Amino acid sequence: MVSPLYAELHGFPPSFIQVGQNEMLYDDACQLAKRIKEHHGRVHCVVWENMFHGWHLFADELPEGQLALEQVAAYFEKYFESSI
Repeated sequence: MVSPLYAELHGFPPSFIQVGQNEMLYDDACQLAKRIKEHHGRVHCVVWENMFHGWHLFADELPEGQLALEQVAAYFEKYFESSI
């Protein structure tokens, strides 16, 4: 019942979703992105091939983890620049 899939999404803030293709919550992440769009929200969903849940935590050892964190930073830098 606490899943954002069941939330009221009108006025939801701009969202950036990264999900690994091998993620347990892959379908939920894609469904959330779809629901945000249906409620006219701003969302960018990126699917990472062959990645697993929490691959970002291994950014020191996994190049994809570092790239994912850089992608998050770039998204928010762009978002905040356009908000000023």
